[in-house]
Amino acid sequence: MTGEQRARLDAIKDVLTDVGFESRFITDQTAICLMALADEGAGRGDLLPGKTTLRDGARIRNILDFAREDLDKPVAENTRESYRKQSLKPLQTAGIVGCYKTSVNDPNTHYVINGEFATIIDETDSTRKRSLIQDWMTNHAARLASVQAQVSSEGVDVAIAGEELVLSPGAHNELIKLIVETFAPKWIGNFEVLYIGDAANKMAYHKEARLRDLGVELNIHDKLPDVIFYDLSGNRFIVAESVTSVGPVSDARRVEVIEILERDNKLAKPPLFLTAFPDRVIFRRFVRDIAWDTYVWMSDEDGIVHFDKNGNATAGSYLA
Repeated sequence: MTGEQRARLDAIKDVLTDVGFESRFITDQTAICLMALADEGAGRGDLLPGKTTLRDGARIRNILDFAREDLDKPVAENTRESYRKQSLKPLQTAGIVGCYKTSVNDPNTHYVINGEFATIIDETDSTRKRSLIQDWMTNHAARLASVQAQVSSEGVDVAIAGEELVLSPGAHNELIKLIVETFAPKWIGNFEVLYIGDAANKMAYHKEARLRDLGVELNIHDKLPDVIFYDLSGNRFIVAESVTSVGPVSDARRVEVIEILERDNKLAKPPLFLTAFPDRVIFRRFVRDIAWDTYVWMSDEDGIVHFDKNGNATAGSYLA
């Protein structure tokens, strides 16, 4: 990577900060995505039919090739999901990048940078750039409303160990997506997803045979939680509830789920319980209902709170 390229990446990150982009996603990786999507160099191979430059539209593969070939940055193929989840998805949510696909597994899924944002990062005059950023911020609310209107009409696609599950649209299922794709890899680590419920399909994702091996049979008439994980390292179930309006893990709710999971449960350890909230505002509405010895996760901060009444936490572990 040349000094000029390094300076451009840093300048892109500065713009993201100026427009209020979520700080945890302001990384070199995210800046590389934008630098690639703003590139107007012609003559590249392997672009989608009808595309002549990356700015016309690029797949994740094209972005990775840009990082390797143009920036001389080693990028492993297994980082595709990181680029999608930790950079392109947040950029899409912020209205900075558009995602175009015909289906969940569309091989031609591609991303296009918002033209106004591309103009900002292309601008070299500092005075003019500040003016463009101000214009962006002025129109930001309307832009986000348009983006959210589009997202709300689509299903919520959840990546599960190489599979794609499409849930019905809505904030509740958006949070379920974050539980599976963000919470579990960081805070559980070695896990299987055994069950995900959807208001439109209670058995949307149901690993029936695997659950039976572990001594559990779920009934569609049960009051099932939103997500059930199997923690392979801890040999236990981890139960998660997505809360945007109702349904934290209260004492009564915990008893209901324990009765379902422990009918013929072969696991020695009792299940752990998690209530996921999008932010502290929603958390405060339900804090008095949350059961002791359960966990809370705030997705916007990616932080855990343990309601530990008995001092059972094990030092050095995330979920004791």
